[in-house]
Amino acid sequence: MQPFDQNETIVKLNTCHMPKKLFWIALSLIITVFIVLTTLTIYFGIHSQTQTIVQYESFSISTTTRDYNETTISTESTTLPAPSRPVERIPTDLKPELYQWTIKPDLVAETFIGDLYYTFTCLESTNKLILHMLDLNTDNSTIAIVNSSSSSMPTFHSWFYDDYNQFMLMNFTSNFQPKTIYTVHIIYSATIDRDLEGLYLSDYVDVNGTSRTFLTSQMEPTYAQSALPCIDEPVRKAIFRIIVKHDPSYAVWTNGELEQSKTLIDGRINSYFAPTLSMSTFLLALIVAPKSDFACRHDRLLSSKNIKSRVCGRIQILPQLVYADEVAFKTLNFFNQYFDIDNALPKIEHFAVPDFGGGAMENYGKAYYFLFVGLLIYAEVGSLFDENTGSTSQQQYVTIIVAHEIVHQWFGNLVSPAWWDELWLKEGFANYMETVASDFIEPSWKQDELFVIEKIFSFMQADSMPTSRPISIDSTNPDDIFLMFDRITYDKGAAIIRMMNMFFSYNSATQQDLWRYLTEATNNTIDVERIMAGWTRQAGYPVVEVNRIFKRIDENIQQKRVNSVLIITHQPFNLFPSTAQQKIWWIPFKYFDRTSFELSNENPVIWLNTTSTHLSITTSDSDWIIANPNYYGIYRVKYDSQNFHQILTQLQTDLTRIPPIN
Repeated sequence: MQPFDQNETIVKLNTCHMPKKLFWIALSLIITVFIVLTTLTIYFGIHSQTQTIVQYESFSISTTTRDYNETTISTESTTLPAPSRPVERIPTDLKPELYQWTIKPDLVAETFIGDLYYTFTCLESTNKLILHMLDLNTDNSTIAIVNSSSSSMPTFHSWFYDDYNQFMLMNFTSNFQPKTIYTVHIIYSATIDRDLEGLYLSDYVDVNGTSRTFLTSQMEPTYAQSALPCIDEPVRKAIFRIIVKHDPSYAVWTNGELEQSKTLIDGRINSYFAPTLSMSTFLLALIVAPKSDFACRHDRLLSSKNIKSRVCGRIQILPQLVYADEVAFKTLNFFNQYFDIDNALPKIEHFAVPDFGGGAMENYGKAYYFLFVGLLIYAEVGSLFDENTGSTSQQQYVTIIVAHEIVHQWFGNLVSPAWWDELWLKEGFANYMETVASDFIEPSWKQDELFVIEKIFSFMQADSMPTSRPISIDSTNPDDIFLMFDRITYDKGAAIIRMMNMFFSYNSATQQDLWRYLTEATNNTIDVERIMAGWTRQAGYPVVEVNRIFKRIDENIQQKRVNSVLIITHQPFNLFPSTAQQKIWWIPFKYFDRTSFELSNENPVIWLNTTSTHLSITTSDSDWIIANPNYYGIYRVKYDSQNFHQILTQLQTDLTRIPPIN
């Protein structure tokens, strides 16, 4: 029984009573007012959205037609948030050849001055020169064609800025002529921020406890345009020749090997670097750091290939870079043999910085007739390991990071994707091959088994959602480019490459090129593009349902059927089954039983494409079967209850008969 509460009586005595007729009238008025307010809210909300769109379009048009003819201008964007429309690509009528880039950083003022001589070949006549540019202040009085391989010397007239596409569109008084090589000169300046993008400042504490600053860089995916006017598209490669004007107490690292240094009248130094290989702008790298605090370990030489490798960073952490140094040397040697294509660079440097936007970056460079070097930049956390105090997981992390960046010297640098919608080609290959290299360096880690847990299962959760995206998309707006750096690109991309390993025994710029070459490698017995379209052009993955029809005695002839039958069906896996989806994949299907796992790699692939497939098998009714050996296929498997319980029984009695990956 609840105790009596006197306050309850008081409440009841003070209750106000309302006649029923008056109550219903009041309730009707309240409902009517609510409906009117809701209707007005919806109407004015839609009307407001319409007005916003119109205002944006009008504003966007006005900002992209401004004329910049003053001596000094700023290109800082003030537009409203960008709509979801694809960015435009720079026309291919002018072919980039060389960026001769002189940079004068001032780390005290946190600014830099750039002096660019951009050389290009005219393929089709035009009077416009278009380059990407972001947050750079150009001096219009310096813009001019300063060299030509013919008498054609178009005169600079004016330029304007396209905020959305981040284009600097320069107009000239006459056309550039086909088959003629031109050089344009541009001087500009910009601030250096601490935003981990483009050229940026990184803070650290030296051995004396003093806070100091150095300059480093991260150009991927489209930050090179904030360092210099350029064609910031991966397929538009060119040679870079870099000159850095700096304080003599600082050292410089970049894509090219240092050729010479000259002391200037003001005491500063001009450091001249050898030209690079024709490379994508996102691979450009630059570090300017105090000599007193930064250095490199000694060179390690792959004597058979005459390729050097070394690691660099803050002097106080060099002892903790010994393991990364060892991994870099072993991995480089391994991939040279694995691909049977030597790394194009005679030297690769690995540089650890205190703060970095990604785990690491595979910057690259090569010269045609000069010495050249690759510069790979890492976050310190991804390269440090103390053998006395470090854990195995830290050791694995360093191994994977270093292996990932080194394999990019082949996938991503030597061969680059044509556009960011095919980013998975370079990141998927690197994410898969890092596992192969790690297994070579330390087989006891069984990295290939961990691949299923750390990569396949990691992306499957996100890829099961209706909001997931295809691994390859046809067009990209600015936001899409940055969102492409996710688990779908890296982990699903790696899983697709690993799955392809199941039906291939293994330099291309597009995935269509890759499919064509792989089809030819199979003597046209497998239409790779047809198979892979479902895996790259649609989101999600399938669930394969395997139902066994066990052997039965025919009552008429009193004789057992020779074989059992598998009825195999598949459909899109979805965490929300009520969502209807019509998707078809070409699924490479294999299975094994208790006696046949060792032979499963040699068994032919069964291609599932129709919604239902019948397969005759010889497995005993008392034995289990498991589909997808080693989890090479990117799909989940659902078994009938009897086969599932047979698998459970095997796991309970002797789990070693089933591979750990499965």
